[in-house]
Amino acid sequence: MTFHYNHNNEAIGPIDTDALAAKLRSGELPADTLICETGATEWKPAGEYPELQFSPNIEPMPPKIQGDASRFDMSGGTESAQAVEVLQSREGSNSKAEVIAYTKLSGSNEIDLAKDIYSAYRAGMRLKQVRVTLNNGEMVMEAGALHYMRGNLDIEAKSGGVGKWFKSLMSGESSVKPRYRGTGIVHLEPTFRHFLFVDVQKEKWIVDQGMFYASEGSVSVDGVMQSNLSSAVAGGEGLFQTQLTGNGWAVLSSPVPHEEIIKISLNNEKLQVDGNFALARRGNITFTVEKSTKGIIGSVRGGEGLLQTFTGTGEVWLAPTESVYQKLKRLRGIGQLANAQGSRGTKT
Repeated sequence: MTFHYNHNNEAIGPIDTDALAAKLRSGELPADTLICETGATEWKPAGEYPELQFSPNIEPMPPKIQGDASRFDMSGGTESAQAVEVLQSREGSNSKAEVIAYTKLSGSNEIDLAKDIYSAYRAGMRLKQVRVTLNNGEMVMEAGALHYMRGNLDIEAKSGGVGKWFKSLMSGESSVKPRYRGTGIVHLEPTFRHFLFVDVQKEKWIVDQGMFYASEGSVSVDGVMQSNLSSAVAGGEGLFQTQLTGNGWAVLSSPVPHEEIIKISLNNEKLQVDGNFALARRGNITFTVEKSTKGIIGSVRGGEGLLQTFTGTGEVWLAPTESVYQKLKRLRGIGQLANAQGSRGTKT
């Protein structure tokens, strides 16, 4: 792909993606430079083109450690530099957790797969990993999430008994969550999914089923039963949810990026949600399901029916855009099924 860019009210180009991205990163061109694809007519700011921000011609940078870097010295070699970017990070007492993104994927040798990857990156999606650096520290992760690790690390995996197994099963989490202790670097599986950090500060977090991914060792992860029948049966969250307590960072797997999360603070208030897009809550908040009107007939006529209701003091995290993605996914599935049925119908 090639572009033209506006410089002193003059269209300059054509110039290829990598060359233009290099000019933007070096500061030779401002970040808000107007760009137009060759052959197109619409001019847009460069920031609206992900491929100009994440290009393979990036000077490799070693992983950055904020704060006292000596605390995280691995003393036994360094990681080879890669073209990755740190999206989010948290530093604990003896650990540092980061969500890193690969700036570009260009290793596919299949044309169709390469097209899919190109489309994904142009849409703003990136392949991501959670990377945790331990300095005589400890972390916990969901079973099966490990990709690779190096350093002096010990692993402990305990099931926690039948009770723990049952609550984990009902909350959508694995019953065995390995603990990694020592000094080293741990990489979790690469994925296109989204991640959120939560800071557990001697309080209780309740998160949606299956969201827990990893945490500092000082954070306790457990299944907790819903406090009332209405929330368990009609709330869409199941009988158990995941509870985080203690003090430290935790990484959650999210259906939407963190930029699309709305955080609502409640002060002895009530929040009602028409749908199942509340992801997490913290503080002294009670979760119930209520009718949108006093009578069930009125609720049906009003079109809202049952509402997820959060009452108390604390914070609720919502993902309003999740329902849009789910709807589009269902429509795409219906379209694929129709195409498949049409193909079978035309066979002779």
